[in-house]
Amino acid sequence: MRDKQQSTFYIVDYEWTGQHILFVKAAGFDAEKGKAFEEVIKFLRGRPFGDSIHPQKSSLSAACRKGLHAYITKKFNGKEFD
Repeated sequence: MRDKQQSTFYIVDYEWTGQHILFVKAAGFDAEKGKAFEEVIKFLRGRPFGDSIHPQKSSLSAACRKGLHAYITKKFNGKEFD
């Protein structure tokens, strides 16, 4: 029996541009669409924003979008960008 492939995520780069503004370039593989992606997510006062994680604007599958949101939020809350 073949296991279903899961989406993968990793951080390419990040940059603080202000006291409360962080840009994170994340990349990975959307398993449902079978495509690699690279997206930029902006954190403003600890909240992530961007088309890639927006339910109506994202080109990622719903599962990948939710997974990416959870992944970057966990990294941010874990202070991995400090």
